[in-house]
Amino acid sequence: MQKYKTDGISGLLEIKKALGAKGKIDDTAIAALLEELKTGKGFSSYGAIVEWLKEEHAQNIEYATVYAWVRYRLGAKLKVPRPQSHKQDEKLVSEFKKTRNNSQLSRRTSSTRQVCSVSVQSRRRSASGQDETRVGLKTLTGKVITASGVKPTVEVKWPRENFWIYGAIEPLTGDHFLYEYPKLNGECFQQFLDWLSVQLGSD
Repeated sequence: MQKYKTDGISGLLEIKKALGAKGKIDDTAIAALLEELKTGKGFSSYGAIVEWLKEEHAQNIEYATVYAWVRYRLGAKLKVPRPQSHKQDEKLVSEFKKTRNNSQLSRRTSSTRQVCSVSVQSRRRSASGQDETRVGLKTLTGKVITASGVKPTVEVKWPRENFWIYGAIEPLTGDHFLYEYPKLNGECFQQFLDWLSVQLGSD
């Protein structure tokens, strides 16, 4: 009755809307976070975003809140990054992309060579398949959180300390021959053939 007396019938019919709880992450931090997710560098985990908000914007936000905002409201999720050398020159990459359609790229294809030895006396033939492989170190990369539609990149350092293993195998007998070399070139390959010839002997 008091409402009717003060505001009349229009006051009784008025529908009020609740303002709702204030967002825990302020608009400035959200805008900065979205820009960070668009860079392609992204974050290694949702926990890293929690720490970033705390350090950069003094926002002490719970993990569950950050996850809900980033994953469902901003549409960002963990993705496998594209490796990129830490020495890569962005200017040279851009120039290459412009000119690659007008230039012929030479592609080195891996092939399997055959090494055959024939015994003149017994006329017995043996065929061996031969190939090479490089063994070395490689940076391990995990997934990165970036904005929707943004392909993440991660800088990697691939040490050049590696070596090549030259090998040959006789499919019928299972006999195999392996030897380590520092490089993959004609000189090392010839050394391998000479060594393999000694191992096979008169066969």
